[in-house]
Amino acid sequence: IAWGSATAATGTFPMIEIMQLPMIGIETPEDATNILMDMWEDTDYLQNDFKDFHVLLFHTTAQTVLFFRDQIDVNSLDDVKGKILRTSGTWATKFVEAIGAAPLTGGASEVYSAWEKGMVDGQLGDWGFIMNYQLYDLVKTYVDYGVCYNPDFIIMNQQSWDNLPEAFQEVLTETTGRDAALKIATAYGECKQAVEEKCETVGSTIQEASPELIEALTAQCEPLWGEWVETNSEKGDSQELFDWLVDKAAEINKE
Repeated sequence: IAWGSATAATGTFPMIEIMQLPMIGIETPEDATNILMDMWEDTDYLQNDFKDFHVLLFHTTAQTVLFFRDQIDVNSLDDVKGKILRTSGTWATKFVEAIGAAPLTGGASEVYSAWEKGMVDGQLGDWGFIMNYQLYDLVKTYVDYGVCYNPDFIIMNQQSWDNLPEAFQEVLTETTGRDAALKIATAYGECKQAVEEKCETVGSTIQEASPELIEALTAQCEPLWGEWVETNSEKGDSQELFDWLVDKAAEINKE
């Protein structure tokens, strides 16, 4: 059994990477996880990505947000232009470039030292990442808007699954699936509250993204959406999947 991240294996599962496209408008990790599970259960878009595996569940991390080492007001693209932002994953990196910042990639073990040594001005990362790497001691400004989500999965090699006794398969089936995925998503979502509590201690600020900032960020992302569609057009129905995702996000937001 493997619990992994599509972001850490860029290109291996190309269609599921659509969840890392920025500014689609998905509001919560629970919504993102439900969309992922619907994508798996109700469509064929992910079948080729995972044709050699038995999928136990899909989920996403918490919202991926922008955060900075200095106390700043982020009201427009000018406020992030030229800043060095750590990030990971193909489409998150392209987003950082699209908004005029300079992406810095690297191993997770190097994150805290990069912040501590002043090698970065900020980062695009999720609330859980901030807690796991204790970055809340070094961050002064958070922009509270979910740019994208990192898609994760729990899978088994199909042959290994087929060789399991039926009783073992039943236990795994009963303890995974959508319900388990949503519990994971909720746990990730609670990391935001934990960061908020740390803010009171260290004196950092969580800034709500203005409609003008959201509009400006989204405008920079539209070419990236088209690039994702074109890049993956030979790997599946990428345009159809993109349209499905946008419609699904809008439908959930209306509920």
